[in-house]
Amino acid sequence: FDVPIQVKASLAVLSAQFCFSGWHIVGSVAFKGGTNPFVFILYRLLIGTSLMHLYIRVNKLSITIEKVDYNRMYLCGFLSFFQIISGSLALSVIAPSRFAIFQPCIPCVVTAISMIFRLEQISPIKLCGIALAVVGAFVAELWKVNGQENHADEANIPLGVFLSIMQVVGMASLMVVVKPLLGKYDPAVVSGMYFVISTLAIVIVVICRIDLISFEEFIFEGKLLPWLAIWYVAIFATMYSFSAINWGGKHLPPTVTTVFFTFQPVGTIILSATLLGAVVTIPEILGGLLIVLGLVVTSFAQSTAGKNEATQTVEDGSGSAKRSLETEGTYELTNSPVTCSPLHSKDSPSTVSTGLSSFSTDISHSSKKDNGEFGLSTKYERIIYDA
Repeated sequence: FDVPIQVKASLAVLSAQFCFSGWHIVGSVAFKGGTNPFVFILYRLLIGTSLMHLYIRVNKLSITIEKVDYNRMYLCGFLSFFQIISGSLALSVIAPSRFAIFQPCIPCVVTAISMIFRLEQISPIKLCGIALAVVGAFVAELWKVNGQENHADEANIPLGVFLSIMQVVGMASLMVVVKPLLGKYDPAVVSGMYFVISTLAIVIVVICRIDLISFEEFIFEGKLLPWLAIWYVAIFATMYSFSAINWGGKHLPPTVTTVFFTFQPVGTIILSATLLGAVVTIPEILGGLLIVLGLVVTSFAQSTAGKNEATQTVEDGSGSAKRSLETEGTYELTNSPVTCSPLHSKDSPSTVSTGLSSFSTDISHSSKKDNGEFGLSTKYERIIYDA
């Protein structure tokens, strides 16, 4: 049984959301214990980026980036740094439940960007799925926030809300900007290279603030919990999560990739119930069901769109051929030249009686986008000739 690549991609992105849910809880606990957020981010990026490059080296992946993609890679690095630092600072001043309520806005921002710049086809069914997931996330999180009797443990709610919004904008922009790179390079290489830029940025920030950070803050005052949190976040919420999201994003459009971010509240609820013994409320269950329904509808819409986009008519010397293409990922095919190499002649005895012929088709498409070359080469099979 061969699992479709889109299912694998969806599961990869979904698993990353569970890791982010754990990061919300672990990070908030660490910051409440007095951990300096800038030192925390420094260690997180140093360790996470090192692990990414260890993976690249072990698997002998090429890290060569074409010069034409430098600016896009720099922008990805800046957006990654921006969303990480804004998210970490937000968790240091507000509760994780309040921070998590903004995460469902990420697919909304991505959808708006995609529609404005016509980056992908967005069907009404897909919009409906995204809306269901977003509403479900808000139902689950708003209940928790409104149910809080006091906000004594939240140092600065207005600042935390502002930083949360900035984190949402940064992550949504990153998901859109990084997409063309994922079509050209290995996702692990893309993650590793732009995280180098993010790491350099936090190193510069820490150096500029070195007079405000004591030696005790660099060693977390000898506490064990911040170090455990660092290793969890570096491994699961940095190295694994961003690699999984980028790998999934290679095979899914940005809107579908980010709609899985609405699952973070569900992950937080599950982890809180299993690890902290929190009571799951009816609104949280209802919100979780809406999120799952939204993800199913969105995935169905994407699957349908992929099949529609993959149906084309190809002309050959003796007539028209209608083909059904099963692709790895979703590609927008235009009226590019198509070259067909027959594996079996249409006139051969094995195919004349049935009208069926098997072809191996190489489709190459290259278009200029954002001052960069975006290349696509995919192998398709199974062409059915019309009688």
